[in-house]
Amino acid sequence: MSKKKTAASALPDTLKLNLGSGNYPMDGFENIDRKNGQEVYPLEFPDACANEIRASHVLEHFSHRKVEEVIREWVRVLKPGGILKIAVPDFDLICQWHASGQIDRAEHYLMGGHVDENDHHGTAFTKQFLCELFYAIGLEDVREWASDNADCSSLSISLNLQARKPVAIDVKADGLHWIIPTARYGPSIFHKSVYDAMNEIGGEVHMTGGCFWNQHLCPAMEGAANQPGCKYVLTFDYDSVFTVEDIRTLYAIMETHPHIDALSPLQSHRGADKPLFTTIEQRGHIPRAWLDQLAFPAATTHFGLTMIRPEKLRTLPHPWMVGVPDATGRWGADRIDPDIHFWRKWTENGNTVYVSPRVSIGHVDEMILWVSAKDLTPIYQKSSDYLRYGKPLEAK
Repeated sequence: MSKKKTAASALPDTLKLNLGSGNYPMDGFENIDRKNGQEVYPLEFPDACANEIRASHVLEHFSHRKVEEVIREWVRVLKPGGILKIAVPDFDLICQWHASGQIDRAEHYLMGGHVDENDHHGTAFTKQFLCELFYAIGLEDVREWASDNADCSSLSISLNLQARKPVAIDVKADGLHWIIPTARYGPSIFHKSVYDAMNEIGGEVHMTGGCFWNQHLCPAMEGAANQPGCKYVLTFDYDSVFTVEDIRTLYAIMETHPHIDALSPLQSHRGADKPLFTTIEQRGHIPRAWLDQLAFPAATTHFGLTMIRPEKLRTLPHPWMVGVPDATGRWGADRIDPDIHFWRKWTENGNTVYVSPRVSIGHVDEMILWVSAKDLTPIYQKSSDYLRYGKPLEAK
């Protein structure tokens, strides 16, 4: 099969490639191997024709000067939104096991078995190195994958990573339903964010407002979710600052990641030096590697600019948002706010919520401008700091 002889229209819509299949062909895949007179590089397939490409312990046989070019060739054949699965020997693990005496000799894993002219390795891979290659090429949603065959991907020293080819998404004219708060007028910069995005993207508007914000947000979300043609419910707050591109990125992630039921951007907590999300194992920080991902799972998040699948809202039991005081009956630090109650209920009912570090939005914070009584220079102070510490000394 060659690019010249085979047009994309002649290929099945469900095409999947198993590169370097060897003695382990897989059902449902086009199994490609040099032993069958086929090469894994370059591929004899047209652009954007495969839904999935699987390469188990193939990439390490290429020179370290060549591997990025090889991956780019595989990505060329992959459809937008398609998955690339790569398995290679894990250099870090091999070294660790060799140093601890768990394996006597590491040469076989690192350099190949040398049983024939094809059994030589040209590259050693760490998880960080393979991730960097994926991101350099523009792939996203990098994650580990479990072996699905008895080939070398099932070995304990195998590093199995997959990534997704991005999809170019046109948000305009799709079923986006905006939940717009009107309880407070809000800063003018907020209105610019809304007007700019709606002017370019469009969508149906659901206005909501009132001093008991949760009592108005819930029916607005439910009403939007029940509208025919609603594809996503988009909530945001009056003090969120964002761009059209922020919405496009969230939309593209949701389109290409069906396992994500709700997606929020990074947003800072007002009055505290921490972001507005928690993880399942909250320890005050997250691994640095998480920030290299397209999105990571969270336990709770915010409604500042959050995209939600309406079908998940339609099956979520009520009540959705309930404020719960602390053990003393007071609204202290251990209280449960209505939004946190929502996200706990959301995940308890089997839904997922993710945060994307690819999208960071602003959170308007009031600033007090003082003037120094000594030299007339301006003094800037957050309103939260004024409530905590009072008037700055320089202005007294």
